[in-house]
Amino acid sequence: MASTEERNQQAREEQAKKLAAEGSVKKVNTEIESMSPTELRTELTNKNNDYVFKLRKLLMEAGYTEADADAKIDAILPEMIKNQRIGKPATQIFGSPSFQVDQLLHPKQKPTELKYWMRSVDWTFLYLVILGVLFGIMGLMPNSNTKNNGSSGLLSLLIMSVAFGFLLTWFTDEMQAARDRRKNGEKAKMNWNMIWKGALATIGVLFLVSVTAFINPALNPVLPAWGYLLLAAAAYGARYLFRRHYHITGRLM
Repeated sequence: MASTEERNQQAREEQAKKLAAEGSVKKVNTEIESMSPTELRTELTNKNNDYVFKLRKLLMEAGYTEADADAKIDAILPEMIKNQRIGKPATQIFGSPSFQVDQLLHPKQKPTELKYWMRSVDWTFLYLVILGVLFGIMGLMPNSNTKNNGSSGLLSLLIMSVAFGFLLTWFTDEMQAARDRRKNGEKAKMNWNMIWKGALATIGVLFLVSVTAFINPALNPVLPAWGYLLLAAAAYGARYLFRRHYHITGRLM
């Protein structure tokens, strides 16, 4: 039975071999990336050379000029050679020549990486829609006091929408982090830190909105019912254009 020292020595040797192999691969990849397209083509095996020939022919049949077809092929040559050196032919990496041509003609658009501010703005627009409709309906009701309530003013609505838009994004991120921890096998426990921070933030927003009730009506005008409904429609349109511009699809929760 091997001693602890022997096992440690064996582990160190295996780690050294692994690092050496990784360094060798990195060196080879750097060498390939520094080669010109002409040099890369001389590296092609007969099988990959035939792949390039068929790919070029299909590209030209699809309307590419010779120069454009060569440029497209030159762009994938480094990856082709890297995989060729570890025994993977082009068909295994890129699919058949016809499939690769289809990918080049109709490239799949990568989904937008949704940043924090993008999701917050999206939620803000959604809150504007919801609150605009709510205030509009309340304004249509007989004996409604929204016309004289400063906390139902335009500035109050904007503050609530922006604050809760960013607050909900933060809360969603915290919930996702908790789910990820559970997936990684960590024991689920009550996140009191998130709870008290969320509670304080909500109280702060509500306090700020209540303060706006005392602001000069010229700065925080109370709109008629149709004004809030028009605002909701405008926010809905703005959200649609925002999501379309940044290629945002689906729900954010």
